[in-house]
Amino acid sequence: MNFKYFKKVVATALLLLAFAVSSGSAADVEFPYFFFVLTDGSTHSLMSENLTITFADGQVVAANDTENVKIEASNVDYACFASSQSGLNSIIADQTGVIEVYSLAGVLVGVYPSVSDALHSVEKGVYVVKSNVNTVKIAVK
Repeated sequence: MNFKYFKKVVATALLLLAFAVSSGSAADVEFPYFFFVLTDGSTHSLMSENLTITFADGQVVAANDTENVKIEASNVDYACFASSQSGLNSIIADQTGVIEVYSLAGVLVGVYPSVSDALHSVEKGVYVVKSNVNTVKIAVK
């Protein structure tokens, strides 16, 4: 196994572990969806209620009461909770402009070329993410 692959798998595992052990349910704070965004730009989403995330044989397994998703850990670019399923997908798909990230107080945190860049740059917290086509609230843990 090469070092770059190993580093990505470990980083992804730590990120997702932080989601799995964080206190409180995302559904309780208006984040009913959990998203995986893959390195190829595709997404997988699940309802966050009763969500469990485990790791086995290099795969991330996310499951709730009705769904079970298995993804190769090295293919996960980032993961987040979101207030809207279609809203985050439309922002990810929008390649026509920049992504603006605001704190809940309405303060501009930053302007980024993509959702991936934005979510890799901000601290843990709750943000409003705005593109030319949509606005959603996300939680970064």
